[in-house]
Amino acid sequence: MRPLFLALLLFVCVNAGFSDFKDKVKGFFSGVKLGEKAKKALEKLKKVFNVTKLLIVKKKLSEVKSKLMSKLVYPKEVQEALKEKLKNLITRKKDKVSLMGDSIDEINQKSGLQDVMFQGDLILTERQAEEFVEDAEDESGNRTKRQAFVDRFYPRTTWEQGVNYYFDSSAGPLFSTAILLKSCLALNFHLFQGYALRRIFKKGAEEWSKNTCIDFRESSTAQDKIRVFVEDGCWSYVGRLGGQQDLSLGEGCDAVGVDIRS
Repeated sequence: MRPLFLALLLFVCVNAGFSDFKDKVKGFFSGVKLGEKAKKALEKLKKVFNVTKLLIVKKKLSEVKSKLMSKLVYPKEVQEALKEKLKNLITRKKDKVSLMGDSIDEINQKSGLQDVMFQGDLILTERQAEEFVEDAEDESGNRTKRQAFVDRFYPRTTWEQGVNYYFDSSAGPLFSTAILLKSCLALNFHLFQGYALRRIFKKGAEEWSKNTCIDFRESSTAQDKIRVFVEDGCWSYVGRLGGQQDLSLGEGCDAVGVDIRS
């Protein structure tokens, strides 16, 4: 009976607070110029990590973008063949499930973060960006530089001893009926979001531990650890950086699942 009651309570609370939340989101994304969105996003990012370094990384990747695109261009005859095949495809309407988007790329785009992320949801350090640029500029086709990107700092950048993580206060307190009821009465949507993200992350960590040789431990005192918190967008760093590093699970990330980079 108790699980049924909690499920019903959660449903009522989320639906009660959802319309207000939906209106706020619509208000944010309508009538606002893209430049203003990006500016607001950068202001928020300043509170999370070093934006100056992030913009340096973005500049490095932008410089090599044209070179990468030229390598990805298909020969003219291949392009024509693809056009013919596309004519026979049936366009299907895709239903929207989540307000913020049904993919990590879409969520980060709506959060104004798409342009500062690598491959849509990754934050590179300046050193990692330099390695990537070197590899992209390797015109000879020699893949040693790509290998160096993985192995040069190995095993320092891997989680050999397992992944330590802890939940920031933004991810909600530990679950209890009393807190849930109190939050429901206060229509605290963000607290419910924290509950959902905490549950989803733990489920994802369990699956990784079950299907790989990587162990996940919840610890806020470990020297190297991941802080799981609620911020705009879904993003993380690549590998183990040393010390504390962030993994953001913002609005909508609980609907598309958790992507843990290790």
